[in-house]
Amino acid sequence: MVSAAERRRRINEYLRRIKAGENVFDEFYRYTYLGLEYIAHMYLRNKSYVDDVVLTAYAHVAERIHQFKDTQNGYAWLFKITQNEALKINRDVIDDVSLIETRGGVDYNEKRLEKMDMYTALARLGELERRIIDMHIFNDKTFPDIAEELDMPLSTVHYHYKSALKFMYNSMTE
Repeated sequence: MVSAAERRRRINEYLRRIKAGENVFDEFYRYTYLGLEYIAHMYLRNKSYVDDVVLTAYAHVAERIHQFKDTQNGYAWLFKITQNEALKINRDVIDDVSLIETRGGVDYNEKRLEKMDMYTALARLGELERRIIDMHIFNDKTFPDIAEELDMPLSTVHYHYKSALKFMYNSMTE
């Protein structure tokens, strides 16, 4: 099993090589596909769009590779592109879970929505809370680093982080 640090190093190396014009996109695709699929699955309400999100994320990488900086965390860059595409799909597409179907007075979708999983709860957070969770959990940033990057007091970052965790917990236990 590859460590997180090694995975990040390899992704950065692939991105540098792609940016330099080397023909390694197929290798990059094979190396990163399952991770991007997991990220898309984590954020999408309608799981049938996972492949669309992943392929669109790769298209965005190809289009924006010139924006990638060698000092940047390539894993975080790739994660954010995939996450943003999934959230865009959630905003733009009306899926069957959001439609209320009643048969004989029983609301079937209500039962499905009662059992909201962690990933759906994460997707329902406000943008700031989701960003703080992403930075701390997925990008291994400390709270002081997050406060500095977001230009806000450390206590405010703590407040939003705890508020997000409480919201997620309540969403999953309702």
